[in-house]
Amino acid sequence: MKKQLIFFGMGVILLAVGLSGCLGSVEEIAEIDKFVGIWNQQATELWHELTDIPTITFLSNRSFITSKNTIGTYKLEEEKLVLTFDDGGRTLSFSYQFSDVNKKLYLIDSNEIAAEYVN
Repeated sequence: MKKQLIFFGMGVILLAVGLSGCLGSVEEIAEIDKFVGIWNQQATELWHELTDIPTITFLSNRSFITSKNTIGTYKLEEEKLVLTFDDGGRTLSFSYQFSDVNKKLYLIDSNEIAAEYVN
């Protein structure tokens, strides 16, 4: 009887240890990693330099390519998304906001939405 109790106790401990990883909190995605993916622009009546770019693909190596075949790098700086284009070093800087569980991206310039993208 004592052996059975010991084996039962060890089984409970092993089960608890095995399941402890399942009960932990979900790791948050690093803010810059939320951008990684293909983003398609939604129709907008606003004009901005960016509205001429219907699709942007952000890569995990912090580079991007647009549907217009322009490439560059991106970074987060002072809570803004900074896009630096390789064609002459042109730079665009936007405040940004995610919604719909990081499936919508709003790029904001001068407190107005400059572009809306979905992933």
